[in-house]
Amino acid sequence: MLHRIFGRRYKDVLMDLDRLPSRQPRTARLGCEVLEQRDNPAAFYVVPGVEGSTTALDFSWVGRDSAFFSEIGVYEVDDANGTVDGVSPLDPNYAATVLANVTPVFTRGQTKGARNSESFAAGTVLGFYMVQNSTLATARAFNPANLAINGPVVFFSFFGGPDLTDHAQASYQGNQAVVRFEDGLRGGDRDFNDAVIKVQPLTQNLVPGGTGQVTPTAFRLNRRDPGTGEIGVYQFDDAIGTVDGVRPGDAGYAAAVARSAKRTVLFSPLTGAGAVAGANLPASGNYGFYMIRGITAEQFLQVNPTNHTGFNLPVMFFSQSNANPDSTVHVRQSPNTLHFEDGLNGGDQDFNDAVVSFVYGTPFSLPVPPASPPPPASPPPPPPPPPPEAAAPTVTAALTTDTADPTRPATATDGVTATLGVTGSATDTDGVATLEARLGTTGAFTNITSALANGTYTISATLFQTLNGGVALPDGTYAVQVRATDAQGNTSAPTTLTFTLARSVTTNLLLDAATDTGFQGDFRTETQTVTLRGTTRAGATVVLERQTPAASPTGAPVRTQITSTTADPNGTYTFNLTGTDALNVGPNGYRVRVTDGAGNTASAAATITLNQAPLALNPTATPVAGTVGGNQTLDLNTFFTDADTNQYARITTNLPGNPVITVQLFNGATPTHVANFLAYANANAYDSSFIHRTDSSPAVVQGGGFEFRPPTTATITNATWAAGVATVTTATAHNLKDGQTVTVAGVNITGYNGTYTVAVVDATTFRYTLAADPVGTGNTGTSTGANFAVVGGLLDITNATWAAGVATITTGTAHNLSVGQVVSINGALSTGTGTGFNDGGTIYTVTSVIDPTTFTYALATNPGTYVGGGSVAAGVTNEPWLPNSTGTLALAKRGGNVSSGTNQFYFNTGDNSNGGAALDDQGFTVFGQVVGNGQATLDAIAALTQKDFSAANGAFGSVPVQNGAVNSLPNATANDLVRFTDISVVTNPLTYSAVSSDTGVVTATVTNNNMTLNFVGSGTATVTATATDPDGATVTYQFTVTVP
Repeated sequence: MLHRIFGRRYKDVLMDLDRLPSRQPRTARLGCEVLEQRDNPAAFYVVPGVEGSTTALDFSWVGRDSAFFSEIGVYEVDDANGTVDGVSPLDPNYAATVLANVTPVFTRGQTKGARNSESFAAGTVLGFYMVQNSTLATARAFNPANLAINGPVVFFSFFGGPDLTDHAQASYQGNQAVVRFEDGLRGGDRDFNDAVIKVQPLTQNLVPGGTGQVTPTAFRLNRRDPGTGEIGVYQFDDAIGTVDGVRPGDAGYAAAVARSAKRTVLFSPLTGAGAVAGANLPASGNYGFYMIRGITAEQFLQVNPTNHTGFNLPVMFFSQSNANPDSTVHVRQSPNTLHFEDGLNGGDQDFNDAVVSFVYGTPFSLPVPPASPPPPASPPPPPPPPPPEAAAPTVTAALTTDTADPTRPATATDGVTATLGVTGSATDTDGVATLEARLGTTGAFTNITSALANGTYTISATLFQTLNGGVALPDGTYAVQVRATDAQGNTSAPTTLTFTLARSVTTNLLLDAATDTGFQGDFRTETQTVTLRGTTRAGATVVLERQTPAASPTGAPVRTQITSTTADPNGTYTFNLTGTDALNVGPNGYRVRVTDGAGNTASAAATITLNQAPLALNPTATPVAGTVGGNQTLDLNTFFTDADTNQYARITTNLPGNPVITVQLFNGATPTHVANFLAYANANAYDSSFIHRTDSSPAVVQGGGFEFRPPTTATITNATWAAGVATVTTATAHNLKDGQTVTVAGVNITGYNGTYTVAVVDATTFRYTLAADPVGTGNTGTSTGANFAVVGGLLDITNATWAAGVATITTGTAHNLSVGQVVSINGALSTGTGTGFNDGGTIYTVTSVIDPTTFTYALATNPGTYVGGGSVAAGVTNEPWLPNSTGTLALAKRGGNVSSGTNQFYFNTGDNSNGGAALDDQGFTVFGQVVGNGQATLDAIAALTQKDFSAANGAFGSVPVQNGAVNSLPNATANDLVRFTDISVVTNPLTYSAVSSDTGVVTATVTNNNMTLNFVGSGTATVTATATDPDGATVTYQFTVTVP
């Protein structure tokens, strides 16, 4: 967060920070004007203080509205651009650079009400990070590149990250900053209230009193688990926790504390719960607390003085996380209670392994001895105040309904519930006067005495909403604390219950980065033995299935179980596919089904493609001889071939830079669908088609059905009418298409004017139906076509008739249709009312095939007399197999018929295979997969502003636009929309390069598939030719060139 530097304007601060040298402290001057509150989309915070000093910062979690439990922390930046060690936020290595050296502030599981403090050198520039619903360790292990599709993602407070979106905003007032996080990918809901953190300097001392005084302090051990060892307090040399010159995080810090004369043991490893201890602590000092697992400080110095985290070694934890061997928070402090966590790497995050309460007495001054004579012995200091009353009420807490995990015995409970409610008891011999509860382990308690009756209470879902500030609890893991006060004023230590509210569960399925060759995250690899991984709720049962072709076009894909596992405590699971479970060449379909402890289920799928590297056709090198000044050209297509039999297509867009989406077509798995797609592509039917739909549920980018047509205005030279049909002739080409709408205006016979659907006769003549005779021949006016039209089918209609409920269609070329096949009719003009011969959204089924160019279908309403135009699109027989998973290409359907797809296609920008979308079981056939970084282009399209143009066509409810100012489709230009400017089949998917070992002998240049050797001088050189396929897989061919 960018915090004010006192006394200067915001823009001046930015200028200064641009000049900051890497990691150098700055001076912040105190006592100057306070900058007004300001939202800041940049996002960093300059630690206040005097140069050379250290400032302790207080971090408090003040707001939360999220289903995620995320880790939040800070990291040091070099400058105002967020650079870290010279790496900018837009660099692919930024995440790995940052995550190598961060300071966690709030661990996963903490929530609103949590507090922590950390110390930094004054002038340090801090950025903020959030690990979405996971931990730093998990993100480092499974998504070091921080890709949006690869698992736990990390958001930074600088524009960048996995989705190039701002995820943090801040407001400032004086020394205080309020940081607001947005934890949803692609900007989420942009409310920036998923986590709200307040940062300010920590100026209070731990121990009250003035210089020269001591304060008697009483400590009570309220709870301890077996295995917790010595607990004590020690005095710092300075505000950052230095002990005998050793700073937190330095080697030897634990040993320095263990040997320090300013360390006081409070409780030994054998001391049980209920024990009390006292200490006279010098006032106005800074203190820290420590705990050693299982042993005393003296024993620790003998067995593990370096505080190493090796197998079964006892370790020492401190109240400052940067002093801990795992850099994780192990002590949480509320105003008068310390909560210890003794597990490495955050343990189970319950912070109840040891709980110590304390109370301060009245500070007093120690007498100052005169120079001479020696004074009599000073009286002993007053004893510490008595410990808190031990006879406090007894409080219990348990889930009202603890859902049994279906994989465990029916009597087993796991702290997971689908029904929110906590029930317990609160009893005391003097009677319970007050019952209180809070959500989390910090913050204020709320009086819930009204929920107590006859010694028992229930915290209902409504009462939990009250504890959460009026907001209903989303799914997640929570801690609730309950305490009671008796009639004598004795208050019990909080009873903590940690539980998981699970009314639903999510999961995903990814190709592990270690076995993902080529472009990371595209679900394609050259490795046959791979690892699949995913995340879900910890402890959930995960079943892996292979998805194979359905038995019939109307059936669902067949799914066969391979194996199963259980998600680890971080919610991560992996499957190693070897032997018969390994990948087959080409596309492979996999699905996982998860069941959590509450009985919730979810599934996810992935299409994993095994790509084969190119082959050298003649692995034995053939030498080449040349003469100085001469040259020779070789066809590299005779050297190499692509080993994959599946074809590729290149889809060029009109986005800035004209990025290309390369797609591999699965002609082996879905030959009918690929042939259909290529037929439209080779006919240039898709050129200038535009994306008419992007959606998030299901997550798709859809196009292929409509083309953009630049509006053309032509001068009308003649307009005639006969038998309900107007025929118009123009002076120049009208550029209209069958089924397109046209606006006729300015005709001297006004009856011709209006907006109509046309049938094209030739380049300068078109027709439209006109019921009323306009009376006369027109010879003036203009025709202007609409700026879009339906792509239509590939079969042109030459004639259409109707009789007794049957339509008969004749096509210009062989239709190759069969009885029962689905067809779509578009643009056939007739004199009848309604849609005429056209399907109008309701597909037709072929009832008979009369000859190679004639077929029939049932049509109840008389369409009138055929006027002209129109096309037929043949439906594609369904080939259900591969999952509609992220990065795949599929054919759109309509009319509820699985074999009704024609020309419209869509890309899956998310996993639409199961769950709410469940496209696999609805007959949507996947027939291709995006290669390389094409998915990034699709994600960019999905992130564009969407416009509702349904007034122009009912299918245009969410059209992505490059120009957010356009407000209607008729007003849109070609570059306002996202268009496919070209879709072409890749005849040779290989690209070539060549290099000579000695350019003084021979040079090698490549143009397309031709390599030209220019013989420069005498000698021998080696030429290496390389072939690269669209996945980045390569093969080389080397040969020698000798020039006498």
